[in-house]
Amino acid sequence: MIILNSSLQKISAEKTLRYDVDYSKYYQRHTTEYCSFNDLFSFPDVIEIDVSNLEEDFLYCEIGDVNSNGEVMPVTLNFTKRQLEMESYYKKIEKGDILLAQPGDILISKVRPNLKKIVFITNENCNIYYTSAFIRIRPQIIPKILYYCLRSIFIDDINALSRQGKGYPTISESDLMTLKFDQKIIDKLLCNAVELEKTITKLEKNIDKYKGTIKRPYDIINDVFSEVFKLDYSKIKDIDDMKLFSVQTSRLILENQNARFSCRWNKAFSSQEVLRKSVACCEKLKKYIVSANNGWSPECNEIATIYKVLSLDSIEKNGVLQTDKVKFTDISRSNVEKFFVKEGDLFVSRGNGTDELIAMASVAGKIDSESEPIIYPDIMIKINLSEEVSSHYVAYAINSYFGRMYFKNVAKGSNKKKITPFELGEFVLPCPELSEQERVVSIIQKKVREQERVNIKIEGLRCKIYDAVFAKLSQ
Repeated sequence: MIILNSSLQKISAEKTLRYDVDYSKYYQRHTTEYCSFNDLFSFPDVIEIDVSNLEEDFLYCEIGDVNSNGEVMPVTLNFTKRQLEMESYYKKIEKGDILLAQPGDILISKVRPNLKKIVFITNENCNIYYTSAFIRIRPQIIPKILYYCLRSIFIDDINALSRQGKGYPTISESDLMTLKFDQKIIDKLLCNAVELEKTITKLEKNIDKYKGTIKRPYDIINDVFSEVFKLDYSKIKDIDDMKLFSVQTSRLILENQNARFSCRWNKAFSSQEVLRKSVACCEKLKKYIVSANNGWSPECNEIATIYKVLSLDSIEKNGVLQTDKVKFTDISRSNVEKFFVKEGDLFVSRGNGTDELIAMASVAGKIDSESEPIIYPDIMIKINLSEEVSSHYVAYAINSYFGRMYFKNVAKGSNKKKITPFELGEFVLPCPELSEQERVVSIIQKKVREQERVNIKIEGLRCKIYDAVFAKLSQ
């Protein structure tokens, strides 16, 4: 238990009467001489954006399009080729959820700042439009060094100033303005700025060199399927761009049990037709599904210890279930063992706020028998397959381009779209002999491991940047 003593005068000095533990400890840490936020940063003037002028392709980045290393993976949008599955992006932008930044600026996520989604704007990413859910600040001195310090030395202070509320922690401009920076740290950074910047520049060049060789698991999966089955993805992409369909009555009656007539459904159906014509050994997934069951979502809290509960982030594009991305619960039920994750289980996400991530699939690896049992939640479907197919192969097929094309268009719902076991069963996939499936899986996994080794080298170089900063502070 942590007990903090304070006075009403100190509590009342904070306009929201905030006095949580992290916030109070933050102020106890900063009793010595310090620099204020305004000494080091400013809020730049807003760059006016006329959305009506966005007539060509442009790049747009939401919070979810940035990883914990501050790397940006934007989506491509075009108002003149407005696609229904991307409608949520367009509506946000039309309401003013868009900003531009200039080289040297830093963007900090207003939501869940603890995830370190902090972006340094360079000449390479300044042409991207960003969601206004980022706070844009501009360092007055040593911008690159302060950027890395915000991600390391000062990240605990940023988290302490964020507000938990009922949902995710959030931080505002007014919260950032209360940041205090130890004067001794800033003085040492300034004293060693020239040497530090040289070190950072050299390491960043090596990082960029390695990043140029990186292929995402998604691209690896697509390349392998394309090579093995001689798939021409351009035909499926042409369907994705279509807005009008001329269809026979038989499609609407015989091949459409739910009597769906939308453009989205026709895109899904047509893309599966292309797959059938391209690959001789296609079958609907329902032929191999033994059972498909939704999970269970007990209430979780920070002090629970009995069971782990997977989050939606546990399912990744590389097809491997991440069992470290969990919450905890002490709630049980009579058949709780039914929802425990076991090695080799195949899971598919039922829904997601982003169309591109609907029905992503992952397979559970080895489960630590000494650790807490892991529950899969209601936002996932566990699929048991017959021995004719490989779970890993099916996961890769679902996560591939033709899988994404199908599931994003068959998902149903007005706000948060979802899929059911029915849509899963109707999915058409290339299904050669089991030995060939395992060969495909082996090729993909080998290529993914090669990329992981490169990522380890990149992470080592990033660590050297932070080590260089800390080394100068300890001198």
